[in-house]
Amino acid sequence: MIDELETLFRIALGMVVPVAFAAAAMTLATSSAPPDRHVRVRRGYVVWGWSLALVGVCMMVLGAWAAREGGRYGAFEALVTVLMALVGAGLLLLGLGALASWLLEVLARPAERLPLPVRLAARDLADRRETTAVAVTVTATATALAIAVTVVAVGMTGQGSAQYVPRARPGALLVGYFPAERLGAVRAAVQRELPGVPVTQTETLSGSLFGDQNFTARADNVDLSDEGVHRPQVIGDETLLRYLTGDQATPYDDDTAVVVTRTSEDERARLDSRLGDLADTYVERGYQPLVGWRVLAAALLLLALGGALATGIGAARRARPGQVLRRAGAGSVASRGFGASRAGLSALCGAVPGALAGCAIGMLLIWPLTMSTTWEDPPRVLPFETPRTAVAAVAAGLPVVAAALGGLLVRERAAVARHYSRRSSPAGR
Repeated sequence: MIDELETLFRIALGMVVPVAFAAAAMTLATSSAPPDRHVRVRRGYVVWGWSLALVGVCMMVLGAWAAREGGRYGAFEALVTVLMALVGAGLLLLGLGALASWLLEVLARPAERLPLPVRLAARDLADRRETTAVAVTVTATATALAIAVTVVAVGMTGQGSAQYVPRARPGALLVGYFPAERLGAVRAAVQRELPGVPVTQTETLSGSLFGDQNFTARADNVDLSDEGVHRPQVIGDETLLRYLTGDQATPYDDDTAVVVTRTSEDERARLDSRLGDLADTYVERGYQPLVGWRVLAAALLLLALGGALATGIGAARRARPGQVLRRAGAGSVASRGFGASRAGLSALCGAVPGALAGCAIGMLLIWPLTMSTTWEDPPRVLPFETPRTAVAAVAAGLPVVAAALGGLLVRERAAVARHYSRRSSPAGR
């Protein structure tokens, strides 16, 4: 549990800088938006958007390249590398904000050949870019952060699983970290809570010139398990030897080993309650994959969906789109089609660039985030596991879900909310 919290804290801390840049991207999206679809986005914003994204990717690549070696890094060197990669991720997200209005402009061009509800939805998004560009940016940055968290968490989970060394056989209960004078009290507590369960005592030897002495268990003509199930600095009896080999007929040598017994998690909790601060308990359950990151990723995806629906939920028959739909004699089906198209297109403009950016961020950030800064850190196990299916599912599924909800939640009105002071242009017919 402690290891999972440390990993989740590392992931959350690594997202602080990109989140700050994502917030700034909202302001940039607003300032880059023209008043309507007939005014094109200023070229400077487009250039700045692509430039920020390119510089961000280059910084992350440089950070990943600097952290690619399997050696150990100093704390300051590791901090600089991680910060450089995080700033690069933030610049990539900032570039998405600058490009949001341009993406809506590009989307409106091919939509002219599509059915009327889709065409009107694309026009409506382009006409109101001062607000829709911000919504698209929310969807893009939230999607990118969700994908980045997923890629990093899955990669770290794969690393943890490959590097995991069990402390005992599955289901074994270890009681330790108590002074020798409390041995009697600890043994009595174990026997009271787990009556009839065999208990074996082990001791550690410390104080040598180079640290703890190493004592190991061995037996002639017996192959021990490849899994590390005990620490070498122990003294015990034949119980551990046969525990390690899994064969009660193993001939006993004078060497010594660890003592473990099998128990359930409930029994461990009960024993831990009885022991209090007297000793620590641990049940070997094998590697437990990270799960807490899924809550964060799900919250970010809900935020991305909310950004898309912010442009898709509303009165389908208001202003110019409503006028065109009524003139065409469209009914409720067309109105819902308009609402679905507006939400789906908004999600498409945000989810696809966001998924691509998030995948790049996650795959490049995981290198500096898994740098070894101490000799106790295990080496990386390559290649990193990447959830490509999940990334593709988000990029393709988010627009579909947004379109479905946008069509279901659209509200119809019989009257127009406001009237235009000018006649509808031919492009609106």
